[in-house]
Amino acid sequence: MAAGTGRGLAQGLRTVGGEMAGQISADVFERGLLVETCGPQGKVVKLLPPLSVTTGEVDQALEILDASVKSALARLAWAGLTDSPDEQLAATVPISNARKNTCPVTTMSWY
Repeated sequence: MAAGTGRGLAQGLRTVGGEMAGQISADVFERGLLVETCGPQGKVVKLLPPLSVTTGEVDQALEILDASVKSALARLAWAGLTDSPDEQLAATVPISNARKNTCPVTTMSWY
């Protein structure tokens, strides 16, 4: 479904296609988080937090991102554009656990 990419605070969530990245981007925006898509075919969700970001803000952003990914998977599965959300989520590292990873360059988070 997705893989993390980036350096330092600038991180990206690489998805399988631009449709999924666009769905995630729109959904997080509706929930109050600003991201953008980039990369080949617009399939990377780019996260660029400020240097002054707090742990609480990171946790809140990860919750929003996690809910948005699940929502996008459900919508795309309903439309027949992906496998079922459960199959897609089983193949990923949960975004809510990304903060526990010690390597910031390879996680789905941005710190």
